[in-house]
Amino acid sequence: MKVSYLTAPVDGVLTIGHNEEFEKHPNYLYVRPIVKDHQNFLAASASLHHYALKHPEITEIEMINHPEILYYLVLNKHFLNITNFHYSDADLSLNMKTKVGEFMVMEARAVIEKGLLSSKRRAFPREMKLSICMSTFNRTRELEEALVALANQSDKDFELVVVNDGSNDEVAIKNHKNLKEKYFKNSTWKWIDQENAYLGAARNRGAKESSGSVLLFLDDDNIPELTMVENYRRYYKETESDVFVSNLNIFHDLKKSELVPWFTFPDADFSATLGNVISDAQCLIDKNLFLKIGGYTTDRNVGFEDWEFFLKLKLQGVRIHPIVETQYFYRIHKDDVSMRSQTKAMVNNQRAVRVLQQHSPRMSRAYLFNIGLFNANNYMASRLIESNP
Repeated sequence: MKVSYLTAPVDGVLTIGHNEEFEKHPNYLYVRPIVKDHQNFLAASASLHHYALKHPEITEIEMINHPEILYYLVLNKHFLNITNFHYSDADLSLNMKTKVGEFMVMEARAVIEKGLLSSKRRAFPREMKLSICMSTFNRTRELEEALVALANQSDKDFELVVVNDGSNDEVAIKNHKNLKEKYFKNSTWKWIDQENAYLGAARNRGAKESSGSVLLFLDDDNIPELTMVENYRRYYKETESDVFVSNLNIFHDLKKSELVPWFTFPDADFSATLGNVISDAQCLIDKNLFLKIGGYTTDRNVGFEDWEFFLKLKLQGVRIHPIVETQYFYRIHKDDVSMRSQTKAMVNNQRAVRVLQQHSPRMSRAYLFNIGLFNANNYMASRLIESNP
């Protein structure tokens, strides 16, 4: 493999790639390669963002021949203070070893030709009545941290609807009584108890019970920035889009000092079919649009409902606007209790496949092959393909 490397580095120019031998060089950003191209694309985004924050003098990037890094730079150049980047198209073509890499480069080239997608500024500002929808299940400490952050928002003009989705832990139930007394008794916030119906149904219930014209979904273990509502309102008011997602800071539970900024990529059409590169479940969406697309599906014991939801929007031509500033902290638990860790991978992926199959059958079948399941688990891939002929 040919290595494109700045042998005589120029001030303000950075080379980025997977070449470990140059890891210590001050003008080279080493990104540890992961198995799949779209995951390398995400890793490159986080690494480059870290570097750009520490080195604002970087205004130009040289791309070496790794398609997912080109893909990142093309789709997200507007996130960084970078005036120019360059790459060898011939080198890229020679070193694309997978169909995934080929499709990523094809999409990047298409974006270069037509220019970066961006939502237009509205000719006339619009107002919104905001309802924040949150579902909770057997959580108290994390839930209260989110409630405290909401109570201290710089913009307090919003309704909060919390749906307790059948919590059955005695300690949690006891603590919920305290939280309701403390935060909901003398406020316009709503607390709704229901039998366990799972995440999709709980989020839909929150939307149904809300009085706002615009919905903001927020997970009960994430912590909003204190200016989150203010910023979402500003973007909604000024931008021609009905759906907004934002960058986020990842932190490990109880270690908030260890923050990792993470980008959202709603313009990544191809990679969005390989994994959820669009956003965490948090998003701001016009309520009429949410109802029009049918809200969340209500499968039980299945994850990836947020990925499925975003795919539905994208495949119906809805523009999802990315907000560059981080608006919340995304929690990774010490003991993995995420939905993904407690559900079956094959069933979770099937949730994305059925959306693709409904709106784009050819893309659905390509997804099954390109995701690399044959290499990772032939049985899993064959089961998925059997159910999606």
